[in-house]
Amino acid sequence: RDARKEDIKRAYMAAAKAFHPDRVAALGFGELRPIAEAVFAALAEAHATLMDDEKRAACDAAPTAAEKAHVESTVELALDAERQFHVGQGLLRQHHYARAEQHLERAFKASGDCEHELLWAWARFQNPAHDRTAMRVELLQVLTKVARERPQLALTHVYAGEVFLAEGDADKAFKAYQRALQLDPEDVDARRGLRLAETRKPKAAKPFWKR
Repeated sequence: RDARKEDIKRAYMAAAKAFHPDRVAALGFGELRPIAEAVFAALAEAHATLMDDEKRAACDAAPTAAEKAHVESTVELALDAERQFHVGQGLLRQHHYARAEQHLERAFKASGDCEHELLWAWARFQNPAHDRTAMRVELLQVLTKVARERPQLALTHVYAGEVFLAEGDADKAFKAYQRALQLDPEDVDARRGLRLAETRKPKAAKPFWKR
């Protein structure tokens, strides 16, 4: 409570650097990115509050029971969103698209996280119960949105590659998988897709003197 603003700023910069989502992902913990983003956002909010004299004074006052309950509810909601996301992610890998869709919908609606939205859109696209054409339009919209909001997410480009490959556009698929591997060289799906796209790319015709 007695910390000076200079100390608060110094502590915030150190914590923000340690918990920056891009740094967490770069260290190989991509699956923890949503949690890192939540921590990073909380740090930014705390810093803004403590640097504002009026807000800081209000923060120093003892929290009410209602405020404590709100915090606990928010934390529980965030944890449940992550649980739903991981369950949905596992169901996607097993090709249980309808069930995956249900869990990923809950995850996204609880968190608002664009990666959760991306997997939810992919589950809907793969679910045979939906109209494929309509789901393709929706998926491409989500892919565009996520690529803009989180440009370092390799999965966006993997899914784009899958769509292009299914539609017979091996050149676009190849470029999408290449971009995914630039962002995440260890992405197994991107490597598999790149090899497949390479085999489906049209071969250049030989010059007539070599035929």
